[in-house]
Amino acid sequence: MKQYLFVYGTLTEKLAPAEISATLKKLKYVGDGFVHGRLYDLGEYPGAILGRTGHSKVFGKIYELPDDPAVLRQLDRYEEFFPSNRSKSLFVRNKCPSIETIKSGLKAGFISIIKT
Repeated sequence: MKQYLFVYGTLTEKLAPAEISATLKKLKYVGDGFVHGRLYDLGEYPGAILGRTGHSKVFGKIYELPDDPAVLRQLDRYEEFFPSNRSKSLFVRNKCPSIETIKSGLKAGFISIIKT
């Protein structure tokens, strides 16, 4: 089964720093999209909090993840997400059931959001 990742901010290809750009090249671009929520300026990078349908939208890119689990681990390391110790993480990777593509409808996938 295909898995998807919604990215915004420094994980978008044009803004990605060198330390993560090789990992991002392993992802297959699906299209532009959005999630319902709010984007916050955290200084060096933005952070999103998911919200309900009808509220603000966070725009970004949707990628298909490869079958290689190392890619998700590399992305988690960059985002400083610690799956075994979420309390130490600024961002958490969550499943998002409603990532909307601009052209082809809904997809479910992962998104990194601010831990609340």
